[in-house]
Amino acid sequence: MKLIATVIAGFVALGGGAILAASGPDRAEAQDCSVTVTDVDFGEPDLLSGDPVDAMASVHARCNNVPLQRLVKMCLRLQSGSGGAGGGLRYMIGPNGRTLAYQLYQDSSRTVPWGPSDSGEGSVPGILLGTGVLVSPEAYVTIYARVFPNQAQTPAGLYSSEFSGAEVAFGWRSILVLGADTDCSGFIPTRTIHPAFEVRALLRPSCEITATDLAFGRIGLLYDPVFAQSKLTVNCSAGAAFAVSLDDGQSGAGPGERRMTSAGGDAVAYNLYHDEARTRPWGSAPSTDHEGIGAGSAQTLLVYGLVPAQSTPPPGAYRDRVTAILTY
Repeated sequence: MKLIATVIAGFVALGGGAILAASGPDRAEAQDCSVTVTDVDFGEPDLLSGDPVDAMASVHARCNNVPLQRLVKMCLRLQSGSGGAGGGLRYMIGPNGRTLAYQLYQDSSRTVPWGPSDSGEGSVPGILLGTGVLVSPEAYVTIYARVFPNQAQTPAGLYSSEFSGAEVAFGWRSILVLGADTDCSGFIPTRTIHPAFEVRALLRPSCEITATDLAFGRIGLLYDPVFAQSKLTVNCSAGAAFAVSLDDGQSGAGPGERRMTSAGGDAVAYNLYHDEARTRPWGSAPSTDHEGIGAGSAQTLLVYGLVPAQSTPPPGAYRDRVTAILTY
């Protein structure tokens, strides 16, 4: 009797376990999925170039203990980020609340935005994970990113947007192999992973400068002063302090003592000025240079030239090379 009771107790315990395994919760309960996302780092983009700036990040997903007859379907949803979004753009936030526009994409040509939800802009990529010949337990997905051009008026500084919590909702669910697809429309996950990452860009002050030649034209006798002007075009990022100085030329002795020379070594004295009245010489010292603040667009600086009355040297072509130095 004692032996019979022992056998019956063992049978009941085994039977109960078998029933629980067959009719209990979804087998996904035994599965374990993890996801990591690397940061999107645009580095130090040059917004004056007029070109977009691209970057990439990587999503690494892995699921363990997926039965052969089942798969894990995972949909990778990215919301706006802490910088917000609007008008088909996402934003990074920088100094004084200024914004830098960018977008995240699913494709390398950056034409398919990475969407936040079924009703939001763009679409959501999906992946399948499993154990078998055709499906791997891990997958890598690339996030393609772009900072848009024509933002030169954005001040220098560190810009960033954080993705964490509800901003990163990578939902997954165990599904049958038969009929499995990666369409995330209407997909309802049973579990959601929230890996955190950052989008960032460091804007440093940036400037460009171009110059036109200053030509006094054909001159006869130098009994009277001769006037001419040229221009410098400076394009600096918004808020960038800059200074433009002019050196003494190839044979000058100072901002008021420049000389054009001929092939024979003869010279014509000339000067360069900030103002049309020719009272403020333009040189290389801090007191004689031009100081300004960048606006994120081209600024024109006029250079006023003067050949004063002087003894006329032999006829010929007289030239000098002056270097404009932009400091920022």
